[in-house]
Amino acid sequence: MPKSSARPTPHSEEGRSLTLFELTGAYAQLASLLDADPEAGPDIEGALNQVEGAIKAKAESIAMVIRQKEAEIQWIDRQVEIYREEVTRLANRVKARQGNVDRVKRWLHDQLAILGEETQKVEGSTLNVTLSKRPEYDDLVVIDESTVPQEFKKADLTIPATEVTPELAQYVKEVKLDKRGLNEHFKRTGVAPTGTEPVPGRRTLKIY
Repeated sequence: MPKSSARPTPHSEEGRSLTLFELTGAYAQLASLLDADPEAGPDIEGALNQVEGAIKAKAESIAMVIRQKEAEIQWIDRQVEIYREEVTRLANRVKARQGNVDRVKRWLHDQLAILGEETQKVEGSTLNVTLSKRPEYDDLVVIDESTVPQEFKKADLTIPATEVTPELAQYVKEVKLDKRGLNEHFKRTGVAPTGTEPVPGRRTLKIY
């Protein structure tokens, strides 16, 4: 992650450095309040009213506080942009590397699976690799959509087709299979609905 640049020192129109060391008493208190969370209800107006002197006499010092905080806001906002760009870059790297790792794992999985249905285990000097004998669940595939029960079909209204009344039927553009509902029913009951059949799922590859 890139190193943050040093916090800038704001300057007045005359080029005079405006630092917290110049802000004393009520002005320092005011500057501190501007850093507070608005939800905490900082009494900014109260602090302004406590500054002694006529408005013209204290206007420049208050302007110094404003300029200082505006410069800090700009600096912080820039840091946010820098970190946002870095987060995006790192997220893309994670996605790319994870995709490549998954490809290698699929290849290793498939190569071990070719050896047979029994559990495959490779014992190494530092890591072990195993491929389970069979998956925890079978996958459910649709072989004849027309015979799948209506309760596992959804209209584009996202309700079961059996609940589509004649009044609603005219608004239905298409009916799709509720594949999630099919799989949940199969895993819960162990019964494959009509029009579907279970097939062996992918076996589990473990590296430990």
